[in-house]
Amino acid sequence: MIPEALRPPRLDAPSREQLWRYFETSWIRYEWLFGAVTGDDQVLGRQPHPFRNALAFYYGHTAAFTVQRLRMTGLLDGPVDARLDLGLERGVWPTHADEIRDHQAWPAVTQLRAYRHEVHGRVQAVIERADLSAPITAADPLWALLMAIEHEIIHFQTSVPLLRQVPLPLLSRPPGWRTGPTADPVPSPSWVGISGATVHRGRTSTEARSFGWDNEYGPVTQDVADFRVRSHPITNQEMLSFVEDGSYEDARLWRTAEAEAWFQELAPRHPAAWVPGDGGFRYRAIFDELELPLAWPALVNRHEAAAFAAWAGARLPTEPQFHRLLALDLDATDPVLDRQRHNVDLRWGSPVPVGTLPEAIGPSGVEYLGNVALWAHEDFSPLDPARFRSHPCYPDFSEPWFRGDHGVLLGAGFAAGGHLCQVAQVRDFMQNHMDQIAGILLVEVAPGEQTRVA
Repeated sequence: MIPEALRPPRLDAPSREQLWRYFETSWIRYEWLFGAVTGDDQVLGRQPHPFRNALAFYYGHTAAFTVQRLRMTGLLDGPVDARLDLGLERGVWPTHADEIRDHQAWPAVTQLRAYRHEVHGRVQAVIERADLSAPITAADPLWALLMAIEHEIIHFQTSVPLLRQVPLPLLSRPPGWRTGPTADPVPSPSWVGISGATVHRGRTSTEARSFGWDNEYGPVTQDVADFRVRSHPITNQEMLSFVEDGSYEDARLWRTAEAEAWFQELAPRHPAAWVPGDGGFRYRAIFDELELPLAWPALVNRHEAAAFAAWAGARLPTEPQFHRLLALDLDATDPVLDRQRHNVDLRWGSPVPVGTLPEAIGPSGVEYLGNVALWAHEDFSPLDPARFRSHPCYPDFSEPWFRGDHGVLLGAGFAAGGHLCQVAQVRDFMQNHMDQIAGILLVEVAPGEQTRVA
């Protein structure tokens, strides 16, 4: 059975029941996903990607992160397991594979399960005794609990592509996991004109309705000129043309920071989800191998997204352009995507063909919310550098990654839940080389911008 929907709790009028339900739903969802691998120590001990730790680390990491954040704010007064609390707290974020040495003897499945069970009980006690008589703000110790929950939701999303790297015979499909339909015609793309406007984005420190990460604060006002955008994300069929044109061998297209290092490490020739075979490609979904679903939006990293845009004589959308679309399509009072309308929050455990969710297309006429997140044109940076402040409970969440080898992810993909579906606020980000549940939306270049690579 698919876990229930993840709806962020109201923090301006906090409810113990809402807070507990949010924590418990996120926790159950994480256990549900990792149930695909926790039946075998050897599988859990595998390093699925050369830039990431073994799956055992990620299974225990979110619990250890929770312990340390609650201890920092005084909600816990001692360790759960001092060795695991420290050994599993910090992840890795390398640019090169030789920066990670996965020779650690990771804990056994039984030990990790026991550890997570103990942490779960400690958090339950924290929620039961929490003082909820006032709004939960960023200065409140309970902010650390929300931070821990959202951190686990992020790791759920980033663990899905990692599981796709594990051989299918070693996985056990979680009960209720549904791979989306594939057999639909690929719609013809078109360009949609969007009128310019002034957009306002970024949160203020006085907002108390919901949780926010540090990089979301610092409100800015920006003018957006008229622009034209593709009617839907780039499909696997269009990505196939890019591959067959020899674009992975065309060095002129690959301009993003650290693209050369990525090629040296992995020698890519196609998207990570594609499986080469006799006469073509098949497709590796998380728990299935399929014929290449041509109508699904392509899943790519930022290097591939930017290269495709250059090949097509276009570019990726800017953050202000994305927020201009949101202003046309979302109810500003509660801009949260949900699985009743969009392919988010595990409505399906994969993309679905573009054009098959008409309810997801708003007044703008562009299909861009749900299914896959979208890579932005800009590097990851603070909204307002002069006013950016990291949160003392997690000072290295954003600030170390304000640089060219990290990009912003717009919108939300099929595995996003909780705050990740609050698309008008969240600023998700990732290294350029990491395969994520993210795709490509093209924006027409403005006069004077560089177009197709000569």
